[in-house]
Amino acid sequence: IASFRAEDTSRSDALEALAASWADEGPIDLPIGPLSESESLVLAERLLGEPRHARTIARESRGHPFFLRELVRHVQAGGAADQVTLEDVVAARVAQLSAPAQRLLEVVSLAGRITEVAALSAAAIDEQEARAQVGVLRAANLVRGHPARGREELEPYHNRIRETVVARLDERTRAGHHRRIATALEVAGDADPEALAVHFRGAGDLDRARRHAIRAAERSVEALAFDSAASMYRMALELEPDAELTRTLQWSLGDALTNAGRGAAAAKAYFAAAE
Repeated sequence: IASFRAEDTSRSDALEALAASWADEGPIDLPIGPLSESESLVLAERLLGEPRHARTIARESRGHPFFLRELVRHVQAGGAADQVTLEDVVAARVAQLSAPAQRLLEVVSLAGRITEVAALSAAAIDEQEARAQVGVLRAANLVRGHPARGREELEPYHNRIRETVVARLDERTRAGHHRRIATALEVAGDADPEALAVHFRGAGDLDRARRHAIRAAERSVEALAFDSAASMYRMALELEPDAELTRTLQWSLGDALTNAGRGAAAAKAYFAAAE
């Protein structure tokens, strides 16, 4: 019996190996979705030992058992109960971390998904304590890791954790992390140009962000991923190119939209290029 997240189906080395060993009839899949409102309420009451605050916790958990348990622990530890939010719980957990662990969590949250080596480099954590910090975050269910292409990758345990951590970063800290992430990805040598474009834009380096956005668009065109190419050409146009480059990008955007079957949008790009 194995459990896994749906998004891991196409990116997990372990699942690929398991699938290759299955018999002809294949596995029996049991999709497990979020708890219903009534199920969440029952679980909250059982964990609390009383009905008080159970409805608030059940509603805030949005059917996720892990978050429901964390909300219960927060209340049992003396935290506010009547208006408790998951964001409050996550913020309280993060505040208890050491400075290096907080910095690593911030980097992983901004990156969304990043190799462990690049994450540690971007967080500027001393190598001797680096592995310990990863272990702390994993044990706290704030990040999770999995092997990909022979390397360990880290990502936030859940999107709500990522959103909470990122929302609490000030602009200066956020820009600094973006720059360190972009630099670490460049040093790694095989970074996705779209990720580089996003992080250099976040760091305020528009020239490098534009260059990587164009490269990402061209790579998408080669892969016949024309919607993705159009998205990256639009990003490049938002990054203040000069007039001649703007004309070229509008024309390339029109071509990508044409190939994606978006004729009306392509026409607007071509008219913009002509103007």
